[in-house]
Amino acid sequence: MRYATIALDQLTPWSQLNDVKLYGTKISANIVTEEGVSKGGGLVSTSTHESEDVLLSIPSDLILSKESLLQCAKTDVHLRQLVEVLEDFIEMTISSPDFTDYAIGVRSPFTDYFCALPKEISLPTFLSADERDLLVGTSLFDALEQKLASLDREFELLKDRTISIDWCSRLWWHEESGRLSFDDWKLADALYRSRALDLPQGVGDAMVPVLDMANHSADDRYNARFEIGDGGRVLLMVRGGRQIAEHEEINITYGCGGASEMIFSYGFLEENVQSAREMFLSLPAPQDDPLRAAKMYFAKEAPGVRIFLNAKGHVSWESNFVWWLCINEEDGLDFEVLQTRDGARELRATWKGESLSPECLESTLISDDRKDIFLLRATVIIQQRIESQGEELSTSQAAFDQTLARIRSDDRKFVHETIRSLRGLELNLLAASFSALESAKQELLLSRTVAEYLAASSTTIHEPEGQQEEDFS
Repeated sequence: MRYATIALDQLTPWSQLNDVKLYGTKISANIVTEEGVSKGGGLVSTSTHESEDVLLSIPSDLILSKESLLQCAKTDVHLRQLVEVLEDFIEMTISSPDFTDYAIGVRSPFTDYFCALPKEISLPTFLSADERDLLVGTSLFDALEQKLASLDREFELLKDRTISIDWCSRLWWHEESGRLSFDDWKLADALYRSRALDLPQGVGDAMVPVLDMANHSADDRYNARFEIGDGGRVLLMVRGGRQIAEHEEINITYGCGGASEMIFSYGFLEENVQSAREMFLSLPAPQDDPLRAAKMYFAKEAPGVRIFLNAKGHVSWESNFVWWLCINEEDGLDFEVLQTRDGARELRATWKGESLSPECLESTLISDDRKDIFLLRATVIIQQRIESQGEELSTSQAAFDQTLARIRSDDRKFVHETIRSLRGLELNLLAASFSALESAKQELLLSRTVAEYLAASSTTIHEPEGQQEEDFS
């Protein structure tokens, strides 16, 4: 569909009309860095501000959250029809010039604000097929493939649930008059993901007009924070112990973890970033594991491992899923089917005959007298996964260079260089992680428990046939 647009400089009068208060702050249509790179729109101070000064105040009725959406649905029959499946997507339809001849929805201040939002966003979901190939070997490649598949399923579900609604059928899905496309759905997703803020006091994820114009600054360099004030108004304030000078840009932190997540959600990396900080790698369960199905049932979290740098700059990892891969029946893991009082059947996990709660798996193994064995298994599994990821990233570099040479263009240079930076940062983190896990593995091999276990396993190899060797891997 086509999108209505208004210039960013129109947001100032829009703010005045809708009780948005700017205190010594202005909306800038274009902020340029010292290196001459345009950051697009943002917020700039027009006077000096001291610690805890209020810079911006937005009324609660302009906050677009799940709660506010439900309230709007009470007076908007079209929104009420969609609220179960669409959330904020209707604002795009209301403001589109394709539908100006139809009385769809109730216009609100947020409808007009949507017109000022960018309609071209450099998030990975808008990469071409060739550009997606540039990501091969990075943690972002798998995450993007899963996201696109998820968006496709959502779009088909959206159609399935709304095609019976008369106006949706005519304006969205009809072969001739329908205007809704998969790119529209991707844009709605991108706008929400890149602009939603996690508001305190139980409000949760929400879009907040004007406040979402504030750009991101990494680490400890951001100079403003937001909170909920009296009457539910959202306040943007100077950080404690900070001062903002006249003409200085006002920044907040988006709170992202690693480089991959930053690109995934916002489409850019911070200036002068030195580390990928963290990455998530999948951990597939072996197909020949006889307990695989039961383990996948109990392991509710994503099957993978998070590699990250801790506060001291040392490599760490966390994964509850890897512990399921470390144990089997010979260790004491078992599953049994129980029948409930109402006749239903349920699966229960046990450890050495005692009921095992999935969320207590790690603590159970760490408190076990064979914990060093389980730690060694986990370390080896994760190290092997890191090694395979590093090999894929390294061996795909030639293909990256060839593809980039073929599709390179000045208007996409920022995107392509961002991907190049991600590849380098993640390769460095993988190398550091492999080295750290190698050290951890060598230390665990000195454990008396591990030494006795390996000695027993070696003896088992030479025992008569009929006695099965334990598979340490």
